[in-house]
Amino acid sequence: MMKRLTLVLAGMTITAIRKVAVRVRETLEMERNLVLAARAVERETLAGKRVLITGSTRGIGRALATAFARQGASVVVHGRGESDVQRAAVAIAQAVETADRVRGVAVDLSKAGAGRELVERALDELGGLDVVINNAAIHDPTRKPIWSTSSEEMLRTLTVNCMAAFDVAVAAGRSMMAQRIAGRILNISSGAADSRHVSDSGIASYGISKIALEGLSEYLAAEAHAVTVTTLRPDTIATDMVSPLFPPEQKLTMLSPDSVFPAVMYLVCAPREQVHGKVFDQVALIRMLASATQTPLTSTE
Repeated sequence: MMKRLTLVLAGMTITAIRKVAVRVRETLEMERNLVLAARAVERETLAGKRVLITGSTRGIGRALATAFARQGASVVVHGRGESDVQRAAVAIAQAVETADRVRGVAVDLSKAGAGRELVERALDELGGLDVVINNAAIHDPTRKPIWSTSSEEMLRTLTVNCMAAFDVAVAAGRSMMAQRIAGRILNISSGAADSRHVSDSGIASYGISKIALEGLSEYLAAEAHAVTVTTLRPDTIATDMVSPLFPPEQKLTMLSPDSVFPAVMYLVCAPREQVHGKVFDQVALIRMLASATQTPLTSTE
């Protein structure tokens, strides 16, 4: 019996090692593609663009806010708490050595209509918006089954992950159209919105909210005659919200928040007909950009 158990455990260990090895190879390939993808978009510029990124005091949002500011954009950093927002805004301004292009606005998006308030305050700060990225999201850290999810928990997740994006997109879109700005609205979704990835892993409220977000994107795109609306599904990114949900061996191969920027840069600069109303997978988009490093992308200027 002990010999059989030892063989089973050894087999399990070998299988686990092989899985990690595959993930490591995929991660190394992705890192190489990210370098090439960055070259593909390096000729684009965000100088003078006015950008609002929700949920940008940490994780993907903060990485994007830093990269946008470094590219010459004026950026509104958003979060729930005033102290967190101001700390993040100061840190980003110091990192990119510019204080006048980074502003902080604190708004709690779990409250109905707060997204519209956020846009109004961003407009007060910048005078207009060229790019809006709906990145803010919450996730149940306990990964409870759908049967144990309360109505209040589901409603809060839908409010932050979808309804707030609705308010932000509508308010920003109306401002863009009124000012005749050919703006961009980019909604950050997730692979959890892909029906092929629906599972019993305890992320129902989050996954449902992202499915709703992608539905919102479709309807926004259908009625946006000048504003470009796009959706991005990032890969599994090593953020404070996501990392605790996965085992240690998977954390080792997660992409960093910085990895999202080349894909986002493409989506806010590519010709409208290439991206409007479409959903893009980060990994697939990075591979496409990596293979097209010799083909300059056309700016939307």
